[in-house]
Amino acid sequence: MGRRTTSTKGGRYMNPADQARKIARRKELKKNKKQRIMVRQAVLKNKDPEELLRNIASLDEMGSCIVQLSFRIAYECLSLKTVTAKFAAETDPSEIPLPTSLPPPENDFRNSRFSRPSPAPPNEHKALPTSLPTAAGVSGILKNKYDLFLRLTTVHQNVALENSLTKKKSLGRR
Repeated sequence: MGRRTTSTKGGRYMNPADQARKIARRKELKKNKKQRIMVRQAVLKNKDPEELLRNIASLDEMGSCIVQLSFRIAYECLSLKTVTAKFAAETDPSEIPLPTSLPPPENDFRNSRFSRPSPAPPNEHKALPTSLPTAAGVSGILKNKYDLFLRLTTVHQNVALENSLTKKKSLGRR
């Protein structure tokens, strides 16, 4: 009959109750093998062979219909593509109505990547500078920026001074 197993396929120790169940199942399958063969033969005897042949023929016909249908669908898709290509070639893009909508708000986090202006593409035909800027030119630019900064801070200080004076006047009138 064979060897008694004390372990599973993974090599683990098998529970004795499970081991006994496994052996009983093997015996039952061996005993019932002849009975199962007889049942299959009886079922086949009860079936009409002509009916089986008709079923097989109908399945073959359905298969050919499915193939024809798939070819027809592929042809329709191809003809639809050609019609849309012809239509696109004949229509003028200015005739297509575009939706009018407001642009997204600038502080919208979802469109923040798209609302930023993109940097200008590098111009390959642009003339390169013949010499680097001199130190005097750079210091002149920095001096101009510093002068602008001083003017802005003095204006800001003057506005703050005026605001404080108007507050004092309004408090004094009360």
